[in-house]
Amino acid sequence: MKIYAASSWRNHHQPELVRKLRQYNHEVYDFRNPKPDNSGFSWSDIDPNWKNWSPIQFINALMTDISIEGHKLDQEGMEWCDVCILLLPCGNSAHLEAGWCMGRGKPVCVYIPDTFREPELMYRTFIKNNIPFPFCLNFVEVLQFLDYVQNNYMPTRDEGLTFAEYQLKSWEKRAKAPDPVFLPGLGLGLTGEAGEVADLLKKVLIHGHDFNREKFIEELGDVVWYVSALAKAKSIPLIEIFKKNLLKLNTRYPNGFSTRESIERKDESR
Repeated sequence: MKIYAASSWRNHHQPELVRKLRQYNHEVYDFRNPKPDNSGFSWSDIDPNWKNWSPIQFINALMTDISIEGHKLDQEGMEWCDVCILLLPCGNSAHLEAGWCMGRGKPVCVYIPDTFREPELMYRTFIKNNIPFPFCLNFVEVLQFLDYVQNNYMPTRDEGLTFAEYQLKSWEKRAKAPDPVFLPGLGLGLTGEAGEVADLLKKVLIHGHDFNREKFIEELGDVVWYVSALAKAKSIPLIEIFKKNLLKLNTRYPNGFSTRESIERKDESR
């Protein structure tokens, strides 16, 4: 299992947790050593006097190349992981990381081996109906949590699937057509699958068939595959398409849909 260990540089349990998890054949993102020949991000690499920064100095420091690279590595680790272990005590960054993972549908284990800072009501956020009690007081309980997640949660987890992950994994299933016809073939395939969706709706609206939800999902999935493949073939990330489409809609309909704005279309140049 791929694990993101969120904690603090000051937590002396963190190196031992990483070591033990790897002993049990888990892959672990270690912020102290995020990649070979990299000892992790440190504010002191930007300014040894960082503890005395003003707010504007802090904000400026976030924009430095060192901060950008450090954040990129941690963000990629969070994207990559299946599970986040929040090792207490730790600071704000680790809690933000755990919250981000939780929001992406990734299980979060709150590991409290000994030292505890203070009670916080919002730790209840990590309690979810489809995973076990997330609070662990020793490493054996951490392993039990991971075993439960591996056997009961991972096989059906899809909340954390990103656009990028879908585009990469679905691209691997493409037919290897010759270059001159590959792109047109994808376009024809998209047209055909859109027709399948239309045919299902025709059968419901005109022929009196019952609405088949699973078949509808299947056909929409085929449409999505062709959209994703067309974008991938032209090196366009899916997320870019979604973002630009949403920007267009927000520009065209700032207060929601209206007939007048659909005619005027402020987003289109005249």
